[in-house]
Amino acid sequence: MDELLKDLEELTLEIAEKLQELEFEDLLEFVDQREELLTQLREADNGQQPLAGYQDRIRRLLSHDDAILARMLELKNEASAGLAKIEQGKRQKNRYESAYAADSYFFDQRK
Repeated sequence: MDELLKDLEELTLEIAEKLQELEFEDLLEFVDQREELLTQLREADNGQQPLAGYQDRIRRLLSHDDAILARMLELKNEASAGLAKIEQGKRQKNRYESAYAADSYFFDQRK
């Protein structure tokens, strides 16, 4: 269990140190690795070793969660803004194209 907590601490600290440089894929990989380690911790605990002795280490790990979640939210907002911009471009293109019919004819009348 100590080894699993150590791995989780190393992973979390590594992510926390370079958090502003990370992209979505990096954070996705972190979440997957973290979930795997947490699953292993739950299996290792199995009700035999209480986590009470590890509370300080767990609190330190959880203290990084707010910053990590803030970065995830920042990346989500950037992606949402990018998608909104693409959608707006599509709508403008559709409005422009629908304003002109390709099968129309122009007749010049002389007076």
